[in-house]
Amino acid sequence: MSRAPGHRVRLGPGAGRIKVPRAIEQEWLVEPAEPVPGAPYVIHLAHHEEAGLVVAEDKLWVNSVPRPEWAKFTFEQVIGGLKILSEKGLALRAGHRGAQIELVAPKPEFLETWALEFVSPGNED
Repeated sequence: MSRAPGHRVRLGPGAGRIKVPRAIEQEWLVEPAEPVPGAPYVIHLAHHEEAGLVVAEDKLWVNSVPRPEWAKFTFEQVIGGLKILSEKGLALRAGHRGAQIELVAPKPEFLETWALEFVSPGNED
């Protein structure tokens, strides 16, 4: 993914689970923060391009703020999927599918393993 252009994905916890779409799941666009290899990624709503993920006080928010204020993330390959890490090295964690996402110190836990499902290139509907 280090050289991948922006792609629309469904972001959801629980790699390896049977995928049953829920209303709470939305399409997100994951793209490099800068157009250079190895750059961290930013994540924003696919259908509301101004609404990006923001980290404030170690909590995750979706907010319409200028792109430079969006949180930057890196991805670490783990068994069953990916671990998504904030700039501070905190991992995204969801207690169950549809749960509020938390930022926590990373541990080798299934609840911190994410699956990204490719939907389409970022510039297509």
